Amino acid sequence: MQVSARVTVTPFNLDLPSTLDTFIGMGFHSVGFSPLLRASNGRAEMGPGDMADMLQGMIACGLAFEQKVMRGERYPFSNMQNALREIQRGTHRPYPCGAGAGYFGVSADGELAACHHEVLARGRSACDYIRGWLHYVIGAHGRLARYAPAWFAGPPDTPSNGTGVA
Repeated sequence: MQVSARVTVTPFNLDLPSTLDTFIGMGFHSVGFSPLLRASNGRAEMGPGDMADMLQGMIACGLAFEQKVMRGERYPFSNMQNALREIQRGTHRPYPCGAGAGYFGVSADGELAACHHEVLARGRSACDYIRGWLHYVIGAHGRLARYAPAWFAGPPDTPSNGTGVA
């Protein structure tokens, strides 16, 4: 069974590279991040400064991904993998997330839910984050297409992602 982790990012866990490496080290098939934009109690929500810090953390994870892929190593950072494959295919997502359509959430206490226990908000800081992430990934796509084109040739579910390295 391939188990993925989706980490909810709050102002209290913004060290994304360390978190990503920890979850990969625990054996998760893929690891991704999503910000907590709204909480029923209002605590731990990501503010504009936190979103900027998250973007820097995501880019740091993306740079680590690029380095690993260029060395022929697998680095299952799902935000990066998914964005790169969508750019490569020229596709986009019909919905902002896959809640209830392609995955479900499991809380730390084992409860199941169709979503991430958050309400998505459309604020400027969230838009700036998305724009910044997309800007970075488009550049990364160009670099990887030039220096590690085999990564794009592999099926998305193979351990090697087309690099030949498990």
